[in-house]
Amino acid sequence: MKIPALAIALFSLCGSAWAETFPALYEVTGVAADDVLNVRSAPNAGSPKVGTLVPDQKQIEVVLIDDAAKWGLISQGEGAGWVAMRFMRRMDQSAWHSLNQPLSCSGTEPFWSLGFDPAQRAISFDSLGESPDLFELEAGAVPQGRPPSTLGWHALSQTASMFATLHLSACSDGMSDRAYGLSVDLFIQQPDGLVGYSGCCSLEAP
Repeated sequence: MKIPALAIALFSLCGSAWAETFPALYEVTGVAADDVLNVRSAPNAGSPKVGTLVPDQKQIEVVLIDDAAKWGLISQGEGAGWVAMRFMRRMDQSAWHSLNQPLSCSGTEPFWSLGFDPAQRAISFDSLGESPDLFELEAGAVPQGRPPSTLGWHALSQTASMFATLHLSACSDGMSDRAYGLSVDLFIQQPDGLVGYSGCCSLEAP
């Protein structure tokens, strides 16, 4: 899968203001109960419809907005599309880099998945062919003196240590057309050696 060229361009154009606020969770607002909010293939009302959102839909991850802040890019199913931001309202939540926002990450070659539960300071990790492991977050931080575009984690389990860096950047899972606003590089030190993984992350509901 390739991230659409328009999405990549918007990542580079939206600047620090975008970096401070997205990705973020939103809910649909201002749509009649008997209507839907259209999801479109491009950030304009004339582009083809690729999906819909129901009037009370919540926990929708907006990955980025266009330069005019009128359209937001979301993932839906195995694809992605654009919604009119005048019908979207930001939900109460912590910033993605705050250590208070639940996250899910995954990657391929090999297939692996990770879930971060900030309430328990717990990171669950599962890799194909390996036993699942549960890590406790020891520390997390963003670089000093810079916009929060990178987050570092250090975590420990009973048998391994983990260091991860999450990056504010367009990411592809290699299998679908979903849009991701966060990428991750992950390293796990086990008794038999150091193993590295790369993948994409999404925000989860608290």
